[in-house]
Amino acid sequence: MESNIIISGVQDSRDENLALVLNSVFEKELELTETQMNEIRISKFYRMGQFSEKQKSPRPILVQFSDSTHKDAIMRAVYKLKEKKSPIRISQQLPEAKREHRIRLYEVQSAYAKKNITSVIKRDRLIFSNGTAYRDKTGGRPQAAEILVPDEDTKDFACGDIVEDNGNRFEARAVEINTHRDVKKSVTNLLRLPNVSSATHNVYAYRFVNQDGVVQEGSEDDDEYGAGRALLRMLRDNNTTNAMVLVSRWYASKIGSKRFVHYGNTGLSAVNRLGK
Repeated sequence: MESNIIISGVQDSRDENLALVLNSVFEKELELTETQMNEIRISKFYRMGQFSEKQKSPRPILVQFSDSTHKDAIMRAVYKLKEKKSPIRISQQLPEAKREHRIRLYEVQSAYAKKNITSVIKRDRLIFSNGTAYRDKTGGRPQAAEILVPDEDTKDFACGDIVEDNGNRFEARAVEINTHRDVKKSVTNLLRLPNVSSATHNVYAYRFVNQDGVVQEGSEDDDEYGAGRALLRMLRDNNTTNAMVLVSRWYASKIGSKRFVHYGNTGLSAVNRLGK
């Protein structure tokens, strides 16, 4: 994947000559010179998905280069698309985990931008103007050693509706929280529960208002990429604050995007029973 790009927004047709289409994108949209065009080595390229007269948008094009240096040459010219306000978009194909991490960083960057705090994304880190890097204040998922140590200070939690779909089972638990430390402690305590620790995925999201009146929020996917953001979106849409919700999924079969609906619905039921 390190040598791949995905091109979106290029009109397609059933009988197109994709090689000529790509040549046009590189030459006319990215304004590559003849020398640059001749130096680029492509291993393979194809449209992603089957063509349909009913499709609402063009199928993306996946391009695999012989090595990452050729991919980098294309990515260095991508800024020209924005300058032209072109409908075409070019992005690197990233592993799912890395892509989800990048999306989270963009969301965090957007939140800081609203506070007039400047930052840039470099590789997999968000860097502020003073040179410091953004870090998750909850410290991420608790380590195994933390879960094994008993804690007497276990907060009460509210259980949500149980959802079952094609053998998959979703259960939610919500806890009142007021600080990042509360989030870390609550997640750790919930993961100590036998019927939670046995789940395939334990996804959580949280929102709370700090002492300065600023909303703090975050989420964790536990390899269920996109589910954490779906849970956090549910909290935002319902204007929920001072709550953390953890949804456990026991995997049995693929159910596509319906899983995000189940995460949101059972999570919301737990939050409602918490009184938030």
